[in-house]
Amino acid sequence: MAIGCPCSETPQSCPQDCKVEELPASLKPVPVIPLPAETKLEISPLKEVPVTINENPVEFKGTEVPTAISVEVKAIPVSPLAEKVPPVVNVTIEIDKETKVAKIENEGVRATTAETLKVEEKTLKIETPKGDLQVNVLPSIATQVAISKSPQEIKEVELKVVNEKPVYEIEGKKVGKLLWLFPIEISVQTKIDATEGKILQIKKPWWSFLVR
Repeated sequence: MAIGCPCSETPQSCPQDCKVEELPASLKPVPVIPLPAETKLEISPLKEVPVTINENPVEFKGTEVPTAISVEVKAIPVSPLAEKVPPVVNVTIEIDKETKVAKIENEGVRATTAETLKVEEKTLKIETPKGDLQVNVLPSIATQVAISKSPQEIKEVELKVVNEKPVYEIEGKKVGKLLWLFPIEISVQTKIDATEGKILQIKKPWWSFLVR
């Protein structure tokens, strides 16, 4: 207790001790707005007003932190994780206006993208030069596919259009021992087809087979 403070301390009777430190905006929980299943959503991170709902541009004002949007989307089974994929998955999409990216999150796994995303009739699509293509594989499944093929700690996930196809580029790291003796950390880069869940490429140092 501070000198001169009456018992018991409260924010009113002893503000110097009981003052609640306010969290910075970056650490505050993000408000999430759920959208009905029939809503048509478009996210274009590079636009001045990046969110369009039912073809109407929308700005979320009056909040200190960015607003996230919650939608339900269809997902496809991906071997060897088919039994773990429900037919409809809840996804949140958040806009970061500073970095000009959208953050797609489901089951605690987040992927960033600068591409234009669309959700209509519970289908997530990405805009490509060939038109809109479905993103059937969500971030949590893409990372599980990468780990099942090459055990690693996931560091970053990005959804991009590569060769006119939606692709997850996953950055990970593997910690082990070189020649079973020397502790070492190696980088693992995995590319996964976001439409079918197939692994397109795994990139490691050539000597990674010596790490266990």
